[in-house]
Amino acid sequence: IWAKEGGKEIWWKKPQALPPQQSQEGPSEDGRSLEEMVQDWWIGKFPSKADVTQSSYSQRDSEKEIKRELGRKQRAIGKIEADLKKNREIVWRQVADWIHQHQNLNVPEEWAKFVDQEQTFSWNLERCYQKAKDLKSKREGTIERLHLLQAEVEALKAGELPIKPGPEFKGKIKEKNSGRQVKARKLQLGDQFVAYVGKSAKDNLQLLRQARAWDLWLHLRDYPGSHCIIQRNKGETVPESLLREASQWVARATFGRKAEQKQGEKLTVLFAECRHVRPIKGDKMGRVTFRNETTLTIEFAP
Repeated sequence: IWAKEGGKEIWWKKPQALPPQQSQEGPSEDGRSLEEMVQDWWIGKFPSKADVTQSSYSQRDSEKEIKRELGRKQRAIGKIEADLKKNREIVWRQVADWIHQHQNLNVPEEWAKFVDQEQTFSWNLERCYQKAKDLKSKREGTIERLHLLQAEVEALKAGELPIKPGPEFKGKIKEKNSGRQVKARKLQLGDQFVAYVGKSAKDNLQLLRQARAWDLWLHLRDYPGSHCIIQRNKGETVPESLLREASQWVARATFGRKAEQKQGEKLTVLFAECRHVRPIKGDKMGRVTFRNETTLTIEFAP
């Protein structure tokens, strides 16, 4: 209530000056900026439109991932096809046949690198035939891998996303029962890591299913055989020396009685976190698909 007479004013409750306003450019009390507050209000007011926007972002991310994986698979196919064209098993067979026919090691100059003159005639002959046999077997595995990659490329072209990482579980590493429940060989790697190798295709798959997302999966490239799982803590790095030890162990398990014949051979070992490895549905041979793998080359020493 306000009254004025003769230049005098009387107030029942005199208005108070407004406090200075804080700038709205900075974040609010709950830490949100003005733009974020407006965006939150918009999502609350029109949730369907917000979902459409989020969906469009997810679709673009999916398209980028498909394009990236497609390029990676196609490059791998190109390398495999180039390797298959070399027909190395045929060359080793030709050298072996020449040695057997001529009964000496004085092979043509272009084949000199296939013969070790410091070794005996019989040793070289057996080695050349064995190399031809091994490379033929490896070629079959390489062709199988090529067909698998080609199928993955077709799936990517159809818009199917590659394998997504599985859920992560928190907690410290514990020695799992996989080594006892599954018929598997066990190897202690240093003080921190334990590796398991399955004795059959069924065991390999069971080991993989029991592994955690961040455990490591190992396998010899282009050779059917044992899979290895290395248990580790989440985010922990396995030293290269231990990876090489595990690789030699897997190679011995893969080759079995023929391990001595493989001595000195260069082998490529595949590594991937178990979250990136998935069994092929309906396959009874224990084959898998994988991505985000790394490789390590070793010289086999049985």
